[in-house]
Amino acid sequence: MLHLYGQGLPRRAPKRRGRRAVSLTQPHIFNRFGEPSKHSIIQPYSSKKRKVSDRNDGITVNVSGKKYFFTGRLLSLFPNSLLAHRRKRAFFYDSIRDELFFDRNRTAFETVFHFYVSEGRLMFPDENFPEQLLADELYFFGLYEYINEDIKKTKLALPSALTKRQVMPLRKCQREVWKIFEVPDSNALARLVNLFSLLVIVCSAIILCVDTLPTFRNYKPVTLASNAASNTSKNSSYGNHSTKTQKIGIVHILEASCISWFTLELIARFSVSPEKRKFFVQALNIIDLVVIVPFYISLFISFGSIRVSLYILRILRLSRVFRVLKISRYVTTMKVLGKTFKDSIGDLWTMLFLNIIGTVLFGSIAYYCEQWHEGTKFESIPVSCWWAMVTITTLGYGDIVPKTLGGKITGGVCSVSGALLITPFLPIIFEKFNRYQQQEEFKPKSNGYDMREKQRKRAYTVDYTTHEQCQVNEPLVRKRQRRFTV
Repeated sequence: MLHLYGQGLPRRAPKRRGRRAVSLTQPHIFNRFGEPSKHSIIQPYSSKKRKVSDRNDGITVNVSGKKYFFTGRLLSLFPNSLLAHRRKRAFFYDSIRDELFFDRNRTAFETVFHFYVSEGRLMFPDENFPEQLLADELYFFGLYEYINEDIKKTKLALPSALTKRQVMPLRKCQREVWKIFEVPDSNALARLVNLFSLLVIVCSAIILCVDTLPTFRNYKPVTLASNAASNTSKNSSYGNHSTKTQKIGIVHILEASCISWFTLELIARFSVSPEKRKFFVQALNIIDLVVIVPFYISLFISFGSIRVSLYILRILRLSRVFRVLKISRYVTTMKVLGKTFKDSIGDLWTMLFLNIIGTVLFGSIAYYCEQWHEGTKFESIPVSCWWAMVTITTLGYGDIVPKTLGGKITGGVCSVSGALLITPFLPIIFEKFNRYQQQEEFKPKSNGYDMREKQRKRAYTVDYTTHEQCQVNEPLVRKRQRRFTV
């Protein structure tokens, strides 16, 4: 076996070149002098791959079985993209077939290929193709940064990698409670709790309506006799209303039960919230406070001898109406509607200004036309503007009706112009609503991330599909995910 190690061989003996490893674990046995090799097991992406990439100044890309060829000129248009960057694409190189292989969506890659060929023009596959999937594919291939900002806002969804994730509590027990209230689809218990909360909100809205019936009215109106008994003037709006509030038993119990559940839910979500400073800044949590706090203020006034204004009591009762807004936490369509209004704020302002101009214009014309008729109800321009606003929105209450010929012609033109002003904006708003609804359906589900990730020195897993942390000189044996400390 001495000849295996090159001992005793003449200097001019036939050179026995080393052979490459057959598998990833078999070493490089011999070098060209017949000695044991001291080189790495598998050479990095260098000589052969560079020859393949530089040959004909282009690369071949295989996407789920369909091949595409990119010339060097096309790749140079977007130098930071995945296909143009030599180190980023090295991970996907197939040396046997001499090509880059991607197990990705083929329809979305047609858009990627057209983006290169058309030198930056974005082509959408189909109207029903998910925007979220297309945005993720463009971000994967490194082309998202080359897209126009206006197209990003109006035509594309935000890639999943750039979506802001929710922060989860650090402790396991707090995390489980947090998932119950913040992630309704996390488990069966979370779905049950959220369904119960939705039923409580509906019950609270029914109680709000039933409480105004004369049979179940939960308060007595303050009369002049009660003011006289309290030595208050006729026009006074103050009194000792603690003795005037009388609630019917069943209505009071149901309302108190609903508020108790809302309070318990708010306390539970606040106790497990990982960001308590930002908790009461969120819109849904503000709605919860507006719903809960007035009830306890009214309860405190009812059992105490406190003189309060009638206007304050009416405001407290009016705040009960906001309970129906709590349903937006559990209904996805309400969130989509809010995003639609937020995105359509410019169109809504334009429609509002056009309606205001039409209201003032037709209201003024109708006022001067109706002055020729005795006993007209168009007493002033503000009253005429009320009629014009009702007419231009095609409602037509009928409380004020023009009598003269000029007023009737003005009313007809006003109603037709209202339809012409409102109709063009409706398809735009509907298109945005449909777009956000589709994004919500294909939205990636994520349970958030741990609070440890907020620390400066943290351990995180490098995903090679992001291409940013991929090291070229690492052998393919080390393809698996690693942990780094930054």
